[in-house]
Amino acid sequence: MLGVLRSDRKTGALLSGEFGTGKSMMVRRLLDSGDVEMPVIRLICSSALTGSQYGALAPLLAETAEEINDVVAIRVALSVVAHELTHAETQSQVLIIVEEAQSIDSASAFVLGQMVRSGRIKLLVLSNEEHQDPSSLEALMSVAQLTRIVLDPWTAEEIAEYCGSMVGSRVSSGAASLIHQATAGIQSLVQEFVELAVRRDLLVDVERTCVMRTSYLELDEHAVEHIRELGHRYSPQVLELLQMLSLAGPLTHPQLEALGLLKVLHRYPTALVRVQLDIVSISSDFFADGLRKSIPSGRRTSLYKKFSSVLGNAVGVGPEIAQWTLECGGTLSVDDLCQAASRALQNHDHALVLGLLSRTDTEQGTAVLPLRIQALIGLGQLHTAGTLLATIPTNQYADHTSLIENLRCVLTWQQPSPQSPIPDIHDDFQSVSYRQQGKSSVNDNVQKFDDCQVITRIRQARALYQSGKVSEALRFVEPATAECTFVAPACGYRLSLLVVAVRSLVASTRYDSAFELIGDFELSGSYEIFVCHGTLQVLRALVRVRQGQMKSAHEYLTDARPELSLIDPEGLGALCIALGLLTGTRDRGLEDIEDDTRVHREIRSFNDEGLPRGPASDAWWNEDQVEANLLRELLEPRHSDAAVVQLLNHTAAYGLIVEGALNFHVWTHTRAEALSRRSSSFFADLVAPEECTVLQRQILAIRAVESGSVEQMEDYAFTVYQAGDPVLALEMMTRIVDYWTSNNSQRNRGFAIRKIHEWLYQMRQEPWGIVAQSLGESELTARENEIVELVRQGLSNREIARTLTVSQRTVEGHLYRIFAKLGISQRTELNFGEE
Repeated sequence: MLGVLRSDRKTGALLSGEFGTGKSMMVRRLLDSGDVEMPVIRLICSSALTGSQYGALAPLLAETAEEINDVVAIRVALSVVAHELTHAETQSQVLIIVEEAQSIDSASAFVLGQMVRSGRIKLLVLSNEEHQDPSSLEALMSVAQLTRIVLDPWTAEEIAEYCGSMVGSRVSSGAASLIHQATAGIQSLVQEFVELAVRRDLLVDVERTCVMRTSYLELDEHAVEHIRELGHRYSPQVLELLQMLSLAGPLTHPQLEALGLLKVLHRYPTALVRVQLDIVSISSDFFADGLRKSIPSGRRTSLYKKFSSVLGNAVGVGPEIAQWTLECGGTLSVDDLCQAASRALQNHDHALVLGLLSRTDTEQGTAVLPLRIQALIGLGQLHTAGTLLATIPTNQYADHTSLIENLRCVLTWQQPSPQSPIPDIHDDFQSVSYRQQGKSSVNDNVQKFDDCQVITRIRQARALYQSGKVSEALRFVEPATAECTFVAPACGYRLSLLVVAVRSLVASTRYDSAFELIGDFELSGSYEIFVCHGTLQVLRALVRVRQGQMKSAHEYLTDARPELSLIDPEGLGALCIALGLLTGTRDRGLEDIEDDTRVHREIRSFNDEGLPRGPASDAWWNEDQVEANLLRELLEPRHSDAAVVQLLNHTAAYGLIVEGALNFHVWTHTRAEALSRRSSSFFADLVAPEECTVLQRQILAIRAVESGSVEQMEDYAFTVYQAGDPVLALEMMTRIVDYWTSNNSQRNRGFAIRKIHEWLYQMRQEPWGIVAQSLGESELTARENEIVELVRQGLSNREIARTLTVSQRTVEGHLYRIFAKLGISQRTELNFGEE
């Protein structure tokens, strides 16, 4: 926009976008920045002036007593412009800002278009998409030859940038995605949402990154009033459409047509309304909630009468309709109440379920009580849910045995204790697989919920993974949550199975498949983003670490750790720490952890917030914590052999893959002979399952090193690099550097160092961890690296000396030492890493 206003070839801009997309905010920032030095005249249109000729030009024509026509209007308006220019001697143009131009009258549009031809004005026209007189605005656009700039709703990335500038800290991508989901990216709503989150202390700074403490914000009076004002900026027809959708929830095209609102939808499309197939709904839950609360009771009642008289019982009772009915003094049958509550549970609106149930006299009804328990489980109030479940007589739910059993399974799974073990369920999961195939199982008419089955499947999939049967684990998890209805939020089960699947794919070096699987994991709504996003980021980091993309992994870890500090459903916080140690990016929070208790307290703090815990979280946490503690000890300059041995003694309990990984860490990072011998002996007679590619390669790597043959080590390093395992290849090359150092072969060591540089260059990565350590022991100084870079640019010794303001002899001395360190004899060999 600034470029258009500064260009001699441009007459101005039409800044287009619907209400709330930030047009006025952008103009205000532009003017406040001081980048526009022209005098400014503001013209504000309104719907009241649409039928009044020259109404938009009233500020320019106020001083004239002549009868206004086009000629007079142009002359008088230009005289006002000339007067403004006399006070700005260095400027030759005036900027005229036309606000709410969707309501501009045709006469004003004609005059402004003609004024542009004088060359004395620039036009900046702000228009919403809801045009009352489209022909007037299009005529102005055509005559004035304005450049159209359309403001779309913000993306999650743009929201993160805005929030960062507003709160003064970077905002996690999970928080930005949650805000985008809640506001549909409408700038005005984003701003109010963030301000509300700050007012309620729900956008919290954790380790210099702001994250959301919850997925839902209870609106205060300020937020409701802001949304009311935004809604009333639309025409009455559009406002009625928005109000009806906020009160009734999603409606179909035929239903809107019956209500007389379908033509409004087609004529005035808005980003606040989402259309999927023929289902129409409000795209922003934040806006829908605020608009619903801002509607006066009389207006709410009149809309309800219209809705019920036109559609009657033709619409199922969803949570919004149920709430609307109760607010207007209506009643609901138990069946309708259950239908509404069940749909609210599917949307993870657990607080609404409790609110609906509290408005009825049937809280203790046989059909309602389980819904209340489910809502409590979704809110993480497990103790209250368990207490309520214990009050149910064993014979009260004779027809719902499966439901009660699943409720008990979920409670004991999410809140395990020695006194309440998870029931031992023997099930072949036939009902799950049959349902996926569109068939009916024997008990399909009774068994509606499958939590017990999926919980058992998760446990068995984990056991298969730990034992190294990763192919079976992958087959085991695939159909587990297809088209099933669960007592607990289904996204938690999907996430549990995803963790097993990703770890299994990583163990079999199928890194691209693992990353693709994470990308395919759909997050529906703010609740699922809040619960799952941090875990997904850690899984992405896990894959990137194995691929040697440490910079990318570090970005994911930086994003994930603050979110996991609030909610860590799968207990991957310890893995986050371990991966941080592996990447060599020991930031604040990764290096300042003093002991296991503090780790547990910092990463698992969400338990004190009453937020939901996820299935199997303790199991992942415990084994990953051993890895984090082991790496922390190994990376100490003088690590304790006894502490390492003590940690290794606990590894067998976590299965073959974990035991192999931890022993390989010790073999890789220690030069203590006793520890190295202990770890290598673990692999000596180990027969790794065929699908555990990582474990197989680790065994071969140890055997290559222990062979004492540098040729065998080099061959294996090249083999695994070509096979897509650059981390292991680089670790092998560091062994080769050590070998040639101990054998005092400068040239061969230089070759190995150059190969490490070449691979890092191809990977676009900086050295990390043990690779950085190995290079550091025989690496070039900062000045030597500078000279190498200049040589690679083609500069001669004399040119390098002139660039660095040193003598040519000094440059030659540096090159002598560089050649010696890298084991080379000519300048062209410094171009390692390039084709």
